[in-house]
Amino acid sequence: MKISDQEMYMAIIKLIEQQGLKFTMADLARKLHTSKRTIYQRFSSKEQLISAMIDYLFKDLTIRGDKLRSELHLSAYEKIKRYVDQFPTLYPIGCILQYSSEIAQRYPQQWHKFQGEVDQISQTFYRILINDPQTRELSKTEKQMLLLMLQKTTRSLLNGRFLMQQQLDFWEAIDAMQELLFHGVFGGKQLS
Repeated sequence: MKISDQEMYMAIIKLIEQQGLKFTMADLARKLHTSKRTIYQRFSSKEQLISAMIDYLFKDLTIRGDKLRSELHLSAYEKIKRYVDQFPTLYPIGCILQYSSEIAQRYPQQWHKFQGEVDQISQTFYRILINDPQTRELSKTEKQMLLLMLQKTTRSLLNGRFLMQQQLDFWEAIDAMQELLFHGVFGGKQLS
């Protein structure tokens, strides 16, 4: 019986939720009712398995971002809202964030890859914002600062410890960032 990518990666995510990063290839084989040999034929190491899981988690997200950017009938707000609203149900990234410190320490290449993928979320927000006809003309400095704010905020949210200390959910925090971008601190009131 062939194991689909979705079955494989959802089993890995379940194991991470249950055991953290201490799960073994034998645990994964048991969860999937297959042999360790079958798992090792697909992944030569746990590092390769984690790397492939990151690719799986973000592949569809990248495609969705590209598709939304091309939907000209939607405003930037509608595009980003749709992009963010799909996250919590489709992307179980929270389980990775819970173990962010451990992943960064034990699997630095995979953590770097994960951070790069999350940076793509910031890049998607940025491209949607600056390409929207309703966005005012931004100077070069403003564009650089906007990108920096998006990247730094998103990267800060990658710190699982920060989220736990602040009792925040990653996706709720991303949604709040989006609301602040569009509605600002002043709620559309004119400043004198």
